[in-house]
Amino acid sequence: MSINRSRRRIGTRRRDSAPLGFEGCEPRQMMAADVPHMRVGMNLENVVDWPPAWTFTDAFKASRPWISHAFNTATWATSWDDPGTPPLALDADGDVTRLATWTNAAGQTIQQRAGTLMFRGLGGGYAGGTYRAEWDGKGTVSFGFDARVTATGRTASGRAFADLLVTPTDDGIYLLIESTVPTDPVRDFNVWMPDWQGQRFAGRSWRPGDAFSPFHPLFLQRLAPFGTIRFMAMQETNSSDIRTWADRRDAADIRQGSGSGGTPSEPVVNGMSVEYMVQLANDLHADPWFNMPHMADDAFVRSFATYVRDHLEPGRKAYVEWSNEIWNFGWGFEASQWVMEQTKLPANAGLDNWQVAGHEAKRDLDIWSEVFAGQTGRLVRVA
Repeated sequence: MSINRSRRRIGTRRRDSAPLGFEGCEPRQMMAADVPHMRVGMNLENVVDWPPAWTFTDAFKASRPWISHAFNTATWATSWDDPGTPPLALDADGDVTRLATWTNAAGQTIQQRAGTLMFRGLGGGYAGGTYRAEWDGKGTVSFGFDARVTATGRTASGRAFADLLVTPTDDGIYLLIESTVPTDPVRDFNVWMPDWQGQRFAGRSWRPGDAFSPFHPLFLQRLAPFGTIRFMAMQETNSSDIRTWADRRDAADIRQGSGSGGTPSEPVVNGMSVEYMVQLANDLHADPWFNMPHMADDAFVRSFATYVRDHLEPGRKAYVEWSNEIWNFGWGFEASQWVMEQTKLPANAGLDNWQVAGHEAKRDLDIWSEVFAGQTGRLVRVA
């Protein structure tokens, strides 16, 4: 059993905190693919819209959860996340299905709109050049802030597209759904990053089993030295709302993160899908380290472990840990509060926090051992 001691991530920041300022790095030669892995693992940060990393070839995968706007047709004023604006109507994949219209107290017509951001708050520290946006459905979609539309039209397959010339600033890229047709709503957005070292990403919508990777080559290159990668933050473990397999995020979702903790329109915090995490581990030929959500039921744990067993490349070990920092009662660490509530249940009478947490961890880890029966060399149980 491996021991997981206290860890801290360096150089990350929250959207609602003061900018830290990112220190420039000197030019350096990246390690060759055949150089052995370091004997040090690496934590990966949450998938958010303000990442200094170029995580995905499709920038929309790291876009901010939909922002519900209220557009006043009389004054042309637009609010951002006004509490009086109804939550957006979304489908299971996170696509907007319709936009509301209502009349305010002054008798003015208000139209709901849906916006999102990419590469916000980075001081321009992201890739400039031509991005390619594509989507299905009927409606009006516009772009702004750092993005200027240079061409629009339809692809041979009938998808709408817009070429975006992006000049990076602190504003980032803004995408706005101004209107949509409920019977055929605009949906399934992609915003592919500019060509990189002769590689073109536009048109590559990744699904599990595809021969190409959804992760940007530079992201993979920067992570190549690490033999173990820990997904605690990418899974949004500390604030996870996952209880059942139905609560999880899957590969078909239009984005792969819940932002800084969900929104009224997308309240469930459920992190990155297991399909994407296993793909990243396979791309890097690295051992993944997963954290089981503290409220997840046995069926979730079993399904998660089964997917890892069946899709992680041969020769790789899966590290598995129950939750994270269960001793931490600070803001954002919800597992400790949940464990304390469990001690109040009649079934746990006389047990303290550590005994309840130990029981929960053992139950999850035993499920992983059952799933990996006969392959115990591929599993590392972490406490």
